[in-house]
Amino acid sequence: MSDIELTELIHTRGEIDKVDSALAALLATRAKLTQQAAHMKKNAGMAVYCPEREKAVLSSWHQALDDIFSRESVNRIAMDVIGACRRLEAPMRVAYLGPQGTFTEMAVLKAFGHEVRAIPCETFDAVIHQTEAGEADYGIVAAENSTEGTVTRVMDLLFKTKLKIVSEVSVPVIHNLLTKSGRLDGITKVCAHPQALAQCGGWLNRELPGVERLPVRSNAEGAKMAGENAQIAAIAAIRAVELYDVKPVARGIQDEAQNRTRFLILGAERAKLCSADVPDKTSAVFSVANQAGALYRILEPLKK
Repeated sequence: MSDIELTELIHTRGEIDKVDSALAALLATRAKLTQQAAHMKKNAGMAVYCPEREKAVLSSWHQALDDIFSRESVNRIAMDVIGACRRLEAPMRVAYLGPQGTFTEMAVLKAFGHEVRAIPCETFDAVIHQTEAGEADYGIVAAENSTEGTVTRVMDLLFKTKLKIVSEVSVPVIHNLLTKSGRLDGITKVCAHPQALAQCGGWLNRELPGVERLPVRSNAEGAKMAGENAQIAAIAAIRAVELYDVKPVARGIQDEAQNRTRFLILGAERAKLCSADVPDKTSAVFSVANQAGALYRILEPLKK
C-alpha cells in the first residue's frame, strides 16, 4: 500500500469513527426516550409490547436500509435495537417449543430480538401453560405451514385457552440435512419433527430411499441426536450447526422452495391498536357438531 493510499485509509477510518460515535449517541438518546415512553405507558396501564408499533418502526428501517443491506440483516439489527430498548422497560419472557435451534426459536428472535429471555418448552401444551400461569409474558406457537397446512394440536389448544392472539410472525422454513461427519456414510436413520419429515419427503425418497425416518419432538432434538450418533442424520435449521455437533450435508432440501411457517404470539391481554390507519386482523376459532352440512352452515354467513 502506497503512502497516499495509507493516508486515505486513515482518513476514511476517521470518518467511520465519527459515524460510530454519532450512532452511539443516537442510541443513547433512543434509550432515554424509550424510558420516558415506558413511564407514560405504565401510568396509562398499557402493555410494554406493542407489536403494531414495532412493525411500523421495523418498516421504516427497511425503507431506509434495504437497498444497502440484506432484508435479514436489517431485520436483525433493527429488532436487536428495539429489543434492547424494550428491555429497559421490562425484561421480556417468551415461551416457545424448544430446545434451542428450532424454527420456533427463530420466530422468537425475529419477533422480539436477541435481548428476550426465551423459555424453551417440550410441548405446545407447555408453552400455553407457562403463558397462562404468568411464567412467560408471551408464548409463540406454530399455527400453519404453507406445505403441510394447520398444526392441529395448536388449533385444539387455541379453542381451550383464554390467551389472546396479539400478533403473528412468518418464518421461511429452510431445511438442511445434518450429520456428525458432514457425510452420509453409514446413516441408518433420519430424525426430525413429523412436519419436517413430510416437508422433505420428495428429497428423502430420491436421496435416501429405504432409510428409516424417525419422528421426534423437534428438529433441534433430532440435531442433538445426530451430534451424538454418527449413524443418525437430522433435518433442521442451519442454526443447529452453531448449537450442536453437526455439519451440513445438503441445504434447502424442503420440497417447496417458498415453504414458510406462520407463528402466533399469544398473551393474556388483547393487543391494542396504536393507530387507526393500520389494518387490523381478526382470528376466530370455533367447533361444529358432527353432523352432515355443519361446516357449510357455519361458513355460509361468511360467504354472504
